[in-house]
Amino acid sequence: MKTTTVKNTDPQVPAQEDDEDVGRTGLQQTELQSLKRQFDQGDPTAGLLSYTAKKRRSIDKYIDGAAEADTKASSDMMTMIFLMDERSAKREESRIERQEKYDREREERDARREELHLLLMGKMMGQHQK
Repeated sequence: MKTTTVKNTDPQVPAQEDDEDVGRTGLQQTELQSLKRQFDQGDPTAGLLSYTAKKRRSIDKYIDGAAEADTKASSDMMTMIFLMDERSAKREESRIERQEKYDREREERDARREELHLLLMGKMMGQHQK
């Protein structure tokens, strides 16, 4: 077992045994936790923020906004694809209707032409037989 006894007359210099609890700030863990609780209870926008803290918040807001924009763009893309599919289906339906109408009209013309052709052939044959 290791025992160290250090007499410290300066209150700002931590004893050797306390070195493990002191972070880079020079404060002990309990003091840091106390400060964190005080900060968490207060308004985060109150007081002066360092340049780094302001930059981090700005970047966080930008990232959050980008994520929302990405989500919105994704849903907009899906909506656009859905609308394109609907338009494509309507165009296909319209094309089929036009094709059917064209086919009916062509059949009617062909039937009239065939009927006229038979009538003319009948008259011509009738004249030749007389």
